[in-house]
Amino acid sequence: MLHLLKPYFYRRFKTSFSKSGEDIQLWQLLKKSHGTYVDVGGHHPIFSSNSYYFYIRGWRGIVVEPNPAFEILHKRIRPNDFFFSGGMAGQEGEMEYFMLDSDERNSFLEKHLENSDLNNRITSKKSISVRTLSQICSQFLGNDPSIDFMTIDVEGMEKEVLVGNDWSKFRPKYILLESHLPIEQELNGELSDIMADRKYHLIGKTLQGHYLGTLWFRANEVHF
Repeated sequence: MLHLLKPYFYRRFKTSFSKSGEDIQLWQLLKKSHGTYVDVGGHHPIFSSNSYYFYIRGWRGIVVEPNPAFEILHKRIRPNDFFFSGGMAGQEGEMEYFMLDSDERNSFLEKHLENSDLNNRITSKKSISVRTLSQICSQFLGNDPSIDFMTIDVEGMEKEVLVGNDWSKFRPKYILLESHLPIEQELNGELSDIMADRKYHLIGKTLQGHYLGTLWFRANEVHF
């Protein structure tokens, strides 16, 4: 019974589940009772999630998570989402997935872990199926390609995820990307350039620490 009551209290008291309140800020921007999200790198179905706030309010979407430890938990807690147990890349295939003692920092990129001084915390590695963002959206969204927001937390794989999408078909209104750089560097950085080429512009950043945070992009055709 308790697991049925929790979502009610979460809704009643407008609890944020994101690391820095991104979910409530998104809710204020979108102001819709129903909608669609894509959560790439979903990790835990509730904690530090940018999409769970929307799920318990009737929204539905796609959750992509390569860590097999979370598959059963997602399907039990969020059975109405489309869940893909695997990773996102620029093309379909398989990649080595490096698992750390802290699973929030797991990554497909060993170089990213080295640059973050995390390579000494690798505990195991596993071959994981990867697909493109376009493939996953086509499979699960069907004839309705509209996406209200997309959140991407992939530990160094942001570029690969973004280039794997068909931007002429799947255009989220808002895109949230994890960032480890100061906003001044991000303004002229690779991710901003990639998004600008796809007609998105950077509108801000929420912080979790000195530099770590979330970049917010909005499609050029979306206005307040």
